[in-house]
Amino acid sequence: MVDTIGIKFGRNSMINNYGTPYSESLHLVERYRLIDGTRAKTAAEKSERDSGRVEEWMGGATIDTAYPKGLQIEFTVEDPNVFTRPWSGMVTYRRAVGDWEERVCADNPHDYNSGTDVPVPRADKPDF
Repeated sequence: MVDTIGIKFGRNSMINNYGTPYSESLHLVERYRLIDGTRAKTAAEKSERDSGRVEEWMGGATIDTAYPKGLQIEFTVEDPNVFTRPWSGMVTYRRAVGDWEERVCADNPHDYNSGTDVPVPRADKPDF
């Protein structure tokens, strides 16, 4: 279990790719566990039914169906300054075959698909 408080908060802080904000009161609890392959496969199939399949050309991975385990992460988010009540979610990962594709983020702004660097927001002066 990982219990986290004190996550850096800034003017454009968001908790996900959809722009959901958070405040300095954010409290995140994560629980990691290995699960058997059957449960991992069932969870992955449910996720695909609910959210759609991530195809390989979209950055999805080919799954190693022979690997007997999965990694499941349950998380709970609390932030009384932003949310009316705590909320939770679960993600199940299965072992991929081959290398993982690089993704553009603040630590790695290079987009390998287009061969260009994506602009990263910069401050005129440090905020610390």
